Amino acid sequence: LLQRTPTPAAGAAPARIARYQAGALATIELADDGAGRIDTWSHYDADGKLVRQERDSDRDGRVDRWLVLDPKTGKTTAAELDTNGDGRADRFERNDAQGQPLELREDRDFDGTVDRTVAFEAGVPARFEEDDDGDGRPNARGRLSASGTAVEVERDTTGDGRFDLRSLFDEGGTPTRAERDTNADGRPDVTTVFRDGAPAEQELDTTGDGAVDTKLVFGPGGAGPVRQERDGDGDGRFAAVTYFEPVAAGTDAAPVPLRDEIDTNADGVADRIQHYERGELVRQEVDGDLDGRFDTQTSFANGVPVRTTVYANDAATPEIVTLFANGTPSQ
Repeated sequence: LLQRTPTPAAGAAPARIARYQAGALATIELADDGAGRIDTWSHYDADGKLVRQERDSDRDGRVDRWLVLDPKTGKTTAAELDTNGDGRADRFERNDAQGQPLELREDRDFDGTVDRTVAFEAGVPARFEEDDDGDGRPNARGRLSASGTAVEVERDTTGDGRFDLRSLFDEGGTPTRAERDTNADGRPDVTTVFRDGAPAEQELDTTGDGAVDTKLVFGPGGAGPVRQERDGDGDGRFAAVTYFEPVAAGTDAAPVPLRDEIDTNADGVADRIQHYERGELVRQEVDGDLDGRFDTQTSFANGVPVRTTVYANDAATPEIVTLFANGTPSQ
């Protein structure tokens, strides 16, 4: 016996063709579209077990699914899928004998090269790698939740082969933390903490010595920074604090200072305060003898001093008043 074709109704095309080799079933061709056009090819081993199958799932006349099955369990152990109908497989699945996923490889841009790989553990997504620029090296990798959502992602944002950005997400994919290495020394120097998906706080190492020297606090809902703290001498104390005018979320406007509070003697108390209007210095208050009282006040116009007033011993009446002309004392 070489072939068996059930007798179709008059005028109808065959819906099922069975082919034999050496008396054993080798292939079944099946037409499920009602028009008699074959869309499934099933291949059997010498023991009559299904081991391979091709399918035309969208019935356009071209095979778009190639399956390999375990002859003992009947489960699919490998699958190649053409998801965009160009005749080439762009999704490659590998499973164990029980059909549990082990690996998924994808060609997401359909250029013929795999650019994303997902590894599974106990049948659920666990890790991934991506090559978005097609250079053969992964520029993103990370951990996945059981639902397939990325919970940790490392990225090479510069293309130098080093992963310089590490981002953490909750189970819903909302960012919670990001660590960036901006100077390629292998250590993060910018760390951002997110709340409700928006930046809330940021710590920076601007000198590259491995210690945080600048802190930023952002406004609610992704607004710009409202406060900056700086450690200018590397002693671990943030002696300078700047407050900024509110910046609406979604804008790229540079932060505009409102007030500086500076602790010049590292006693934890500000002894110099600078006030700004529209980002321009207009007034400065100084505690010159560090007794906790501001005894010197200077007014500015266009960035230069115009008047300085000095109070002695907490007196209400100024002891010394100095006027300036073009930034130079005039009396």
